[in-house]
Amino acid sequence: MDISTANCRMKVRSSVKKMCEFCRTVKRRGRVYVLCSANPKHKQRQGVSTFAYEGPVPPV
Repeated sequence: MDISTANCRMKVRSSVKKMCEFCRTVKRRGRVYVLCSANPKHKQRQGVSTFAYEGPVPPV
C-alpha cells in the first residue's frame, strides 16, 4: 500500500450507498460502513460527525 491510499479518510454521511461492484457493506458497533477494495475513496460511514465534548453547553 502506498502513501496515497494509506491516507484516505472516510466520508461521514447520513445515507451510505455502494459506489461500485467492489464496495461491501459492513455493520460494526451499531454503525454501517461501506468499504471498497478497489477504490479507497469509496470508504463511507453512516452517522453524525460530532465533537468529543461532554457536559452542558456553556452560556454565551
